[in-house]
Amino acid sequence: MKTGRNQPCPCGSGKKYKKCCYKNDEADGKIIDQAEYTRQKLRKTEGELIDLLIGYYTDQLEEEGFKEAFDEFWLWGDIEPDEHLMVTMEQVFVVWLVFSWNPMDVLEGPGAQEAPGMEEKTLALVYLEAHPEEFDDFQRQYIKEASAQPYSYFQVIAVVPGKSLTLKDLLLNRTVTVAEQHGAVEGLEGSILFTKVVYTEDVSVMLGNFPIRLPPDYHGMFINYRQKLLEGIGKLTSEIVREEDPDLREFFFNVYEYALNPPKPKMVNTDGDPLAPVKLVYQLDCSPAEAFHGLKTLAYGMEEETLLSGAVYDDAGEIERIDFCWQKKGNKKHAQWDNTVMGHINIDKSQMTVEVNSEKRSDIIQKEIKKRLKKKAVYKSAVITSIEELIQESQGGGFENLEGMAGSQEDLMQIPEVRQKMAEMAEKTWADWLDTSLPALGGVTPREAAGDPVGRERLEGLFLQWEQEEKKGPRNDFAPDIRKLKQALGMDEGG
Repeated sequence: MKTGRNQPCPCGSGKKYKKCCYKNDEADGKIIDQAEYTRQKLRKTEGELIDLLIGYYTDQLEEEGFKEAFDEFWLWGDIEPDEHLMVTMEQVFVVWLVFSWNPMDVLEGPGAQEAPGMEEKTLALVYLEAHPEEFDDFQRQYIKEASAQPYSYFQVIAVVPGKSLTLKDLLLNRTVTVAEQHGAVEGLEGSILFTKVVYTEDVSVMLGNFPIRLPPDYHGMFINYRQKLLEGIGKLTSEIVREEDPDLREFFFNVYEYALNPPKPKMVNTDGDPLAPVKLVYQLDCSPAEAFHGLKTLAYGMEEETLLSGAVYDDAGEIERIDFCWQKKGNKKHAQWDNTVMGHINIDKSQMTVEVNSEKRSDIIQKEIKKRLKKKAVYKSAVITSIEELIQESQGGGFENLEGMAGSQEDLMQIPEVRQKMAEMAEKTWADWLDTSLPALGGVTPREAAGDPVGRERLEGLFLQWEQEEKKGPRNDFAPDIRKLKQALGMDEGG
């Protein structure tokens, strides 16, 4: 027990502690504040109870009972843990067994009689009711609190390294600060944890915390899951969440598996079409000039004089080679874009090649060429390159001047006019973002989300994710100005 300053000194001198050994203990670092004392007491109580209960119930449950608990923890085969995960979760399973699992189907002996509310008993509660005299008030309260609190999804909101974590309960919409030493490390903000929290007046601690931290990216998944649970209920309570224990555990494991093995990103162009570079080859039965004049209006927004400025002429002054972009007005994904480059057309004497980045665009341009040039352009072949082949090519040295390209881009970005233009584009992009419907916000715009409690919560998670990403490296010119966006949405600290 912690000795109070006005209590008799534990050395037996008969003096008050403050008049005797207190100063020496303080100098030696033996004096701890009340919160740290309670934290240590909670952790000590947790260890003592688990040792006691596991030791006692080893004989009571026998192999069959433990196997049933093990099967339930791993969801009766729906989750197939590998050896590493099994070892990682070993201590978590023990805590869950004592303070969450319902043993009524397999347990016999004192405390296991049929009774109202029996279905909500844990091993710890069964033992407490059978042997109340073995525990002091603090231990009894700990057992009741640890058994009553459900596992839930918590997002780390703030960290005091080596001291505490501030957690937001994503299911029960409550915020708690838990005392934590080794687990309270910088960079944890935004992470999603699956744990219980034991609440006391002085300090709260995590219990049975899954040693798996999911990154902030997955915040929206848990909000979506909560909203599905709320359908037809209106409000979640600790009792409801506790009853959902198997489903909550399954969902967390599934998200964890998804995080370990995310599906390959679907690579698409600015129209949303699957990326597949296509090179079309045509034989021309007309002059390069005739082909150009038939196709020049495909270059939306470009003057003929500008297009011709890049042409190569023969000795007679006729067009021999010309290269220009196929582009259309606007872009359905980026409202701030004036046009979209759809592909590139190269006319070289009697041959024409067209390069696009999707099979859909290939189909469109073939129809345009046929309509405009008719039999003057004879389709010869098409070469489709897969994304895998492009990646392999780049890894094998297909891009010989990467260092030169990188250096040139870096030099380019040092030009004040270029940097100003980039800044203007970024400002417009993020101004448009405020009124762009986003899947991460449930299909609404950030401005709409800010006016709705759930939408605002999604935004907070998104901003927390960006803030963590910002800490990892230097800020690029297109990175969001989080403070400015929050102010625009009325979410800044003063708003």
